[in-house]
Amino acid sequence: LESKELMTVCLRKVTGLSKVKLIDAVWIWTEPHSLRLKIKLTVQKEVINGAVLQQASVVEFVIRNQQCKACEASFAQGNWHAIVQVRQRVPHKRTFFFLEQLILKHESHMECIKIETYRDGMDFYFQSKNQALRFIEFLNGNVPTKMKYSRKLVSADKSDNTANFKHNFLVDIVPICKDDMLILPKELARNLSNISRLVLAKRIGSGIHIVDPLTGEHSEISTDKYWRHSFKAVMTSRSLIRYVVLNVEPILTSARPSAKIGKIRGSKAGSVSRGRGASMDSVSIMGSMLGSVITDRKLRLAEVTLARESDLGVNDTQFVCVSHLGNILREGDIALGYDFTTTNWNIEEEEDQVLNKQQFPDLILVRKLKETKQDRKWTLRKLDASEAANAQLSSAEQAAHEADYEAFMQELESDRDMRSKLNLYKITDTRATKKPSGAAEGGMEVEGAEETPRDRRTLDEDEVRLDELLDDLALEEAAPEADVEEEGSAIAAAIVNGAAASAGGEQSVFAFDPAGMKFV
Repeated sequence: LESKELMTVCLRKVTGLSKVKLIDAVWIWTEPHSLRLKIKLTVQKEVINGAVLQQASVVEFVIRNQQCKACEASFAQGNWHAIVQVRQRVPHKRTFFFLEQLILKHESHMECIKIETYRDGMDFYFQSKNQALRFIEFLNGNVPTKMKYSRKLVSADKSDNTANFKHNFLVDIVPICKDDMLILPKELARNLSNISRLVLAKRIGSGIHIVDPLTGEHSEISTDKYWRHSFKAVMTSRSLIRYVVLNVEPILTSARPSAKIGKIRGSKAGSVSRGRGASMDSVSIMGSMLGSVITDRKLRLAEVTLARESDLGVNDTQFVCVSHLGNILREGDIALGYDFTTTNWNIEEEEDQVLNKQQFPDLILVRKLKETKQDRKWTLRKLDASEAANAQLSSAEQAAHEADYEAFMQELESDRDMRSKLNLYKITDTRATKKPSGAAEGGMEVEGAEETPRDRRTLDEDEVRLDELLDDLALEEAAPEADVEEEGSAIAAAIVNGAAASAGGEQSVFAFDPAGMKFV
């Protein structure tokens, strides 16, 4: 408590020190709970004929605890001046799970007064309009959005020509999420280097990154292009079905100009050669195909034989499809895909007639499903948000919410690029994690007990590594009561009242005025 910094703050409260020469200042011990601080000041001043007069005075400061204006305003009702309402019109909140982690990593929520969650979004309250605009700028750099602005007059002073407004920003996130199946409008597909209209949403960033699952071609839909055409997903991740991979045959595609227009339909697709020794550069693009179309080293066209996981042991139904996941899938893997044989698309009748003329495969694979680890060694932080009164979830909705969050965690485990944008934290309390089935009876975990030779051969480079995790800083015990009071007193010591008693009985040329806290 008796620090140089605190003494500096206290001495600034004593006026008149500039008129005298301060020789010494020392602390006088006081009982910590007395809320009193005493400093003995020794000052000098030159008087008549060069004589120097020295005097010692004890200055007493009274500590009064007080909140800062920002904290005081944060606890007041209706003190916010700007609100950012972030909404996404989808039946799940997987995008908000990712957005929440981005906000936590970049600490964009530090200026928020309050955060409320709703079924389809979140509300962020701010004290000023500029703080809200900075937050909106952060959102625009990470997800495709559209903003609407309105304001409400709270009070006005016509004599000073001033007014107090409450600002409302409605930010709509595109209703497209990762792994959604899209049917692009004809004009938009033509603008994107004539890419196929049937595409998958591979990633959502500042734009919508799409991939053609039948040719492996990539493109990106900017925010302006999306809101100009404004389409929705025809199938979402909740419609994904689990398939078991039975066989994978890589496809070596030569330079085929027809790959942009005609779909690969098994053996009817252009000039195709199959074989295990196929080149890694499986997607060849002609000069006319360049532009916004790019390739990915992880993608490789392959003809995959699959069966529904639910059909195993029931029937012998198998499917053969062309997939862009040839570099990832192996025999025996579980893959998620969309089944077109029993799907009714919610699209316009005219579009339906055009699409029915084209031959679509029975299914399209979306991604490989990794096994869920029971002994997950990492966790994520969450925003300190309150749930709105009208956002209570039913038991079925709560179960779906938890399933979506678990799916988001599995995506992080299988996507290294996605994890690089977020902060993952170690779980230090081993009691909170489940004991793996491969652990020894004595309690010691046997490393790799569940691993098979096949697992070692197909170890994915995207698996979560220890060097990606951060230490989660948490206070285990509260500070002692005396330390808390001393720390609070030191913070509040900037607002003090003081009184001083002059040492010595002789009348001097200058004296300390306790009432005015100054030397006279």
